[in-house]
Amino acid sequence: MRVDLAKYINQYVLCKGWITDWEQINKNTFRAYIEKPLIKQPNKNAVWDDLETLSREHHINLFLPYNIEKGNPYKRYACVTFAGYIKQYTRSDGTTDYGVYPIAQSTLHQELLEMDDYVKSVTDEFSTTSVETLMHLEKNVKPYILHLEEELEEAGDLLPTFYHNYDFYKKEINEWKNSISHLCNIIRTIHSNRRLRRLNKVKENLAIYVPEFNFDDAVANMRKPSKLMHKKALKKGSRKV
Repeated sequence: MRVDLAKYINQYVLCKGWITDWEQINKNTFRAYIEKPLIKQPNKNAVWDDLETLSREHHINLFLPYNIEKGNPYKRYACVTFAGYIKQYTRSDGTTDYGVYPIAQSTLHQELLEMDDYVKSVTDEFSTTSVETLMHLEKNVKPYILHLEEELEEAGDLLPTFYHNYDFYKKEINEWKNSISHLCNIIRTIHSNRRLRRLNKVKENLAIYVPEFNFDDAVANMRKPSKLMHKKALKKGSRKV
């Protein structure tokens, strides 16, 4: 019995361990057996290695609202990270123990990695001075950066810091804002100048027809991007030019 966890009941925690087994408890509840889990006190300003350790357990049960008929979400002996609340539960024999009931956590780390891939796909598909590139930056990339900033603030003290802390994410998002805005300004400058258009083989100033997304504009902030950005957006966007 994980008695050390009793004093942390209902507390939000971050955990890391290795999955070694699993079981479908009922139609909608999946239990994963996590071996050698390390349980830590969250702090949005500190990364995982610097967090306060609350407990080291031999194993812990991770309860998920999941039906294994959809496919197993884990691979045996894979290292897993998760966030959730310590809860007491009753075994089938009537005894009690403690486990972690996870909650949906921010995927900011993965989404920022996808930003790199998406911007690269745009610049691979089109010239960096083209109106198509400008349109994707204004219509897709800028609103998505705003979405990431909102996600960071909404996560608050529940921000998982397995990879980076709040300050790191804030700085990276601001850098994205500045670099994308700078690139948009370069494209608009090239399109608005006859000599620069000739040098960059741009036939006419089409940039004037692409609305500018302003990060500080309250109306612009209402434009919510799609959660996922992928190459299908490139074809869809290019048809509208």
